[in-house]
Amino acid sequence: MSSRWLTLTALLKPESETGERLRFGFTVGKTNAHRGVDRVLVKRILRESARLSKPALAQSNVCADVVLRLKCRLPKLGEDVVLGSFKQELRQDCDELLLRFGGIVKKAVQDA
Repeated sequence: MSSRWLTLTALLKPESETGERLRFGFTVGKTNAHRGVDRVLVKRILRESARLSKPALAQSNVCADVVLRLKCRLPKLGEDVVLGSFKQELRQDCDELLLRFGGIVKKAVQDA
């Protein structure tokens, strides 16, 4: 599933007795965010969103590996877009994507 900025890929797995139920991974390629500073910024925003969404996703009793990937080139921050507005937009995009994923997983768990 994807949104404007991100693609979410998830691998549902059987429950295991050890380890975490939800694991997150983040990829930001050089082709989409040329500067290292920008890649770190995007990963930090994604990690924060995932950390805050994890309790809600964990309530659905799902075991999954979730990967969030930046799918399009970042605008030149400071020239094309104000940094603060970009951070808010990316965070909102990630939150909505994780919320949609949680709804789909919850529905799948209830149907099973």
